[in-house]
Amino acid sequence: MGQQVVGQKGVASVYAAPLASGLSHRVVTEYLNPGGVALFAQRGIAMRYDHVITAIDPFAKRATYWTPNGAVVLNGGMSRAILPMRVPKAVRNSPLPW
Repeated sequence: MGQQVVGQKGVASVYAAPLASGLSHRVVTEYLNPGGVALFAQRGIAMRYDHVITAIDPFAKRATYWTPNGAVVLNGGMSRAILPMRVPKAVRNSPLPW
């Protein structure tokens, strides 16, 4: 799975990114952070890098991540996972991909 926001109304939010660089799209990263993770910090969203989601327990309201230092569990009232997007196989195997 891809990036995820874990949070709860009135409680600090966390942006857990699977990459050490944060966001996976360079253009979006440059738009949001012209000199760092300024936009997230301004909105009170903590960044957690190298967090690859491995499980979600909706009843306990927690998400488990693999990190280079071992498993990490984040608790929160709301989890939103953004799945990786991939071009359909027909396009990948055609002359169209760049």
